[in-house]
Amino acid sequence: MLTAVVLAAASCGSDDAAAPSTPPPPTTAAPVDASAGTTTQATTPATTEPPATAESTTTVAPRDDATIAAASLLTGELIGDAQFAPFNNGLDYSAGIAIEQQIPECADKYTAEGNVWDTAMGATTGMVSDQQLVFQTVELFATEEAAATALAAYTSPAGQTCSLTVDRVLAAPPPATGITAELVDVPLPAPHGDQQVSYGSQVSNAGAPMFAKHTVWVQVDRAIMQVTLVNGPTDPDPLGILDTVLSAAVELITAELSAG
Repeated sequence: MLTAVVLAAASCGSDDAAAPSTPPPPTTAAPVDASAGTTTQATTPATTEPPATAESTTTVAPRDDATIAAASLLTGELIGDAQFAPFNNGLDYSAGIAIEQQIPECADKYTAEGNVWDTAMGATTGMVSDQQLVFQTVELFATEEAAATALAAYTSPAGQTCSLTVDRVLAAPPPATGITAELVDVPLPAPHGDQQVSYGSQVSNAGAPMFAKHTVWVQVDRAIMQVTLVNGPTDPDPLGILDTVLSAAVELITAELSAG
């Protein structure tokens, strides 16, 4: 349209050679200005508005599993005891794993764990009032099904024998003799999570009790959490805090998994 208007104005000038030289009629400038304005308006959004995908560049990347596991460890505030202070985070399990590798009953447990001890695990121990010891581990697996498989291996009869053997050896490494570890009855805590298994154990030396443990395994989605209470020769939970600790731990891991 613009080209046609300009050619028509030039043709009118050639038919009247005596006409004085005058500025081009305003009608020839108007289309050009209008067209230029149209072009500027069309390109303005592309140069002044942010791309449609700009918002995605500010999205926070999901945390890795090891970070989530570490963030899922208990604190004194969560269990309502200001004296609770984790004194050993990121525990070194190399000694325990080395023992597991030598125990036939640990084979299924060790296989089910895969490499979570190295890549997606958090652990802590701490004291609450009256020297009550709380021990916690959190392991994250790739899927809920993998976590269920691991829990079944951990809490099977062979898995329990594995744990008892590790307790016995850690309490008094060879060549010490007379150290025994056996399952004992303990009160069942309230149910938590998707699956829960609870059992007690007693470690003794020549029949004299050394310490008692109450261990609870809980599955929450693709996470497995272990909470163990230890205190005194025969009573693992003299303060009766296991339900409080479990509730706080399950709420925390559930929130951390949801946060991603």
